[in-house]
Amino acid sequence: MILQTERLVLRPWKEADAEELYRWAKDPQIGPIAGWPAHRSIEDSKAMITDQYASPEAYAVCLKENDLPIGCLSLKFGEDTDLTDAQDECEISAWLAPPYWGQGLIPEGCEALLRHGFADLGMKAIWAGYYDGNAKSVACLKRIGFKDHHDDNNIFLPLLNELRCGHIVVMTKSDWAEHNNAIDISMSE
Repeated sequence: MILQTERLVLRPWKEADAEELYRWAKDPQIGPIAGWPAHRSIEDSKAMITDQYASPEAYAVCLKENDLPIGCLSLKFGEDTDLTDAQDECEISAWLAPPYWGQGLIPEGCEALLRHGFADLGMKAIWAGYYDGNAKSVACLKRIGFKDHHDDNNIFLPLLNELRCGHIVVMTKSDWAEHNNAIDISMSE
């Protein structure tokens, strides 16, 4: 599936994206704050594409003008998430390359993915998490309507071999509908 917004195309990852993924994923500002190590080679990026980004709901975030990945948005289900066991709930995750921070691209992409999750996939709730110190994720999640749920002070990150404090947020389908009505009303005023 391909999702489009005003400025973005969210499309499935391709093995040919490995070089572009490596360009961004080697940056220590991206992976470690999200719980995974910076990539050390294009092979690390190929492995991420074939292992983690092969799911049908993992999307390369691309600018419409060039179709090159600058980030990732995913909906995670079942054993791919530890935030929910419910069949009608999932987790959303995201990262974006630093040159594109502060432009509202991830909130824009998240809105499209939330719409897809709630309207097309029939989710009743979508969860997200972020670690202490990830101010950009906090700002994005709050901006698009997620609500605080709980904190977990002992999340072990095996890829980094460390414990962190995580903050869990959630959006229900009714929260999403209410948030979107508020956006529509403010845009029409």
